[in-house]
Amino acid sequence: MRLWEKIAVTGGILATLAAGTMVANKVTTDKQSSEFTISEVKKSSSSKVSKNSSQKEKSKETSNQVSSQVSSSQANSSQISSSQVNTNTNAKTASSSSVAQGPAVSSQVQAPKPAETLAQDRLSQNNLAISQIYGDIPLIRNIDVPSGRILNASINGDRNDYSVTYGLGSVATELNADPNFVPLVSLSVTTYGSASEAQANLQANVIDTTGLPVENIAGQTVSVDAGAGQRYYSWQTGNWYANVHTSVVDGSDANVAEKIQAVANVTKPQTSLGVVDYMANGAKLSWQEGSKVYHVTADSLAQASQAAMSVK
Repeated sequence: MRLWEKIAVTGGILATLAAGTMVANKVTTDKQSSEFTISEVKKSSSSKVSKNSSQKEKSKETSNQVSSQVSSSQANSSQISSSQVNTNTNAKTASSSSVAQGPAVSSQVQAPKPAETLAQDRLSQNNLAISQIYGDIPLIRNIDVPSGRILNASINGDRNDYSVTYGLGSVATELNADPNFVPLVSLSVTTYGSASEAQANLQANVIDTTGLPVENIAGQTVSVDAGAGQRYYSWQTGNWYANVHTSVVDGSDANVAEKIQAVANVTKPQTSLGVVDYMANGAKLSWQEGSKVYHVTADSLAQASQAAMSVK
């Protein structure tokens, strides 16, 4: 073999060996790179797994904390709800108690006036009309008015000597404007020149009992005057003289004891001289105040007494 051929063969062999070495080195390098890559992947995967595991633990802890907070919140909510229920229950109980007790009468809603108040208002209206004409004069200030009736009034005379009649009507009218009203209570006032003259005129209403027989009736020592079926019972209590007139004909004499007892107990104005006349058709109280003499007449003794006591 020629020299140049040997050199060529040797070069080829060396090249082949070099190429093999390069290939081997590359394979080794690739193998190491692959192993490194696999190692990194494993490390990365392990790190991710560890990190995920840590996150899961944190998530679990967070979940536990949230659950704890939810449980605490639910407990607080339960307590608040219970408190609200108790509060609402107490409020309902208080409201129920208020309803049970009943609300106070509203100041904006006025209850209807009772009949007594309406009658008193009507009496005040009549007296006001009288005072506008006669000035400030003594008048009756209290009268019992039957339910459903209206009180009207009429007057005549002057401020020194006058007579006022309060009567029942169906409609309210002005003073002296109801000619058909039914008289209920009347007051007459007479002014004399002096107190002694007034007393003398009033004394004329006192029955002289001299020589009359005396009976004890209803605890009173009573003088009795009888004739023509009529009977007159007279007695004195303090400054007041009393006369009870009954009739055997109409049977009013049968309950004379009750009438005498009623007169003895009736309330009378304070006076230096007064006379009570209790008759079959009504009663009259007369008394003196200075130079004036008052007469109050009514259908009943009680009404006459009530009206007389209210005169001012």
